[in-house]
Amino acid sequence: MTWETCVRTLDERLGYLVVRAGLRVRKRYVAELAGLEMLPHHHAILSRLRQHGPTYQAELAAQAGLAPAEAVGYFDSLRHVGYVVRDRDPVDRRKWIVILTQAGADALAEADQVLDALEAGIFACLTEAEKGVLATLVVRLAQTLPA
Repeated sequence: MTWETCVRTLDERLGYLVVRAGLRVRKRYVAELAGLEMLPHHHAILSRLRQHGPTYQAELAAQAGLAPAEAVGYFDSLRHVGYVVRDRDPVDRRKWIVILTQAGADALAEADQVLDALEAGIFACLTEAEKGVLATLVVRLAQTLPA
């Protein structure tokens, strides 16, 4: 076997294909959310707050896949536009609790509608069954990879 026959092309590398598709989807997410003056991490933070309710800032950062120091800028920008408020934990004053406001819930609902339409277009080439399989596989892959 020669070196040339052992080498796979990029299009034969599953990891590369997943990264390439992910980058294309992210680019479209960024473009659509920009019209709402929101970034994907803003959407993730607001979505987690809607799902879990008031949450400690450090926990929310981890849930959104952000380093705590990186997350502060996102929390501050969401607070600045009135989408979240931050309060000290009454029991442990060192901890911050982040709370979704009504304005944040409204902005999230609008963003969800925009992303629903975007995803309908992105995944239109797949059947409902294929979308289900893809979702199952992506979730499994994400659960097995370290953050």
